[in-house]
Amino acid sequence: MKPITNPQELERLYRKAEQIYDFQRRIINPTWQAEHDWVVMPMLGYFSKYEFSYIPIALQALSISSCFAVCTLCFDKIAYLIDAINEDLWEFVEVFSITGDGLLFDEQLQFAVFRECASEYNLIAGPKTFVEQALDASLDTRARDFFKYGYIIKPYVAAEIWSYLEQLAQAHLAPDEEVQMRPTSQLPPAIHDLSDLLIRESKLPLDWLQARGWKAVPFLKQTPCWSEAYWMARAMSEICDTGFLYFPDSGEKYELTPTRDTLFHVFNEFTSQFFMITDAEMQFVLWHQEHYSVIAGQEQWIIRFLNTDNPLPEIFEDYFFDLRWTGVVPKDQKQELKAIGEYYQQLLD
Repeated sequence: MKPITNPQELERLYRKAEQIYDFQRRIINPTWQAEHDWVVMPMLGYFSKYEFSYIPIALQALSISSCFAVCTLCFDKIAYLIDAINEDLWEFVEVFSITGDGLLFDEQLQFAVFRECASEYNLIAGPKTFVEQALDASLDTRARDFFKYGYIIKPYVAAEIWSYLEQLAQAHLAPDEEVQMRPTSQLPPAIHDLSDLLIRESKLPLDWLQARGWKAVPFLKQTPCWSEAYWMARAMSEICDTGFLYFPDSGEKYELTPTRDTLFHVFNEFTSQFFMITDAEMQFVLWHQEHYSVIAGQEQWIIRFLNTDNPLPEIFEDYFFDLRWTGVVPKDQKQELKAIGEYYQQLLD
């Protein structure tokens, strides 16, 4: 990020920002939005580096190589020239988490990203294709996440801002998709053998995983949000059109189509039960118990399933960190889950 200090250039950039942003109301200019057919989507909370990494990809699709950032809630005019690359754009997030509200835009005003300095929400604005690519999910998916978790920030934002954010998200909600689960009497025989092993041992043998060239990663998501279900479904769809859902305790069996709504339903409806998901050729296995899940398969596919660019050692570090601080897992079970993580961590050696 290169500070812009020339007074004339500062004035020019602020006049340009005023075309797309209402400084008084702290919202994207509704007139500009309507006239340019922009989509504006709220995103709750703090960007992770990985989430933010999709923004430079979306900017490249618009042939944008550099952009500007101005502070929209500062006593003095502050502006920067920013290269549209990960490192510089991430610095925008860090600086405007301290300095004040920030607005990111390009010379031709093809997009805007608003960063609220208290990290309660962000606004991603521009053509629909840009916004979906920048958020790495459909608009409906991100809107559902807003309504699932919006209660967290509602007490901390002004009523008129909350109403604005609600209206933005509501505009992009689509009807519910059908949950695609069908009872079946048939399962690949290996699934029964695998479930018996899991019930007996509570984990998969390392030699069984190594013989397949697999890794296995535990994670604590009991009920994934809509975007996480979207990413899981996308990864599963890469390798199968149909999967199997099996409940070893009851013997219930289902075929399922790996869609966002189907996986969201499974995790939320059966969160306290033991279940397994795999495909006919057992190219992956996911099993879930009350407080954690484990995903096993090829390393790069696991990374896509979890939608992260972290290598597996860092994913395990995140697991242990989350386990240490989460209030969801009872204290008397944390040691057991720590041992499970350490067990599968051996596959990294």
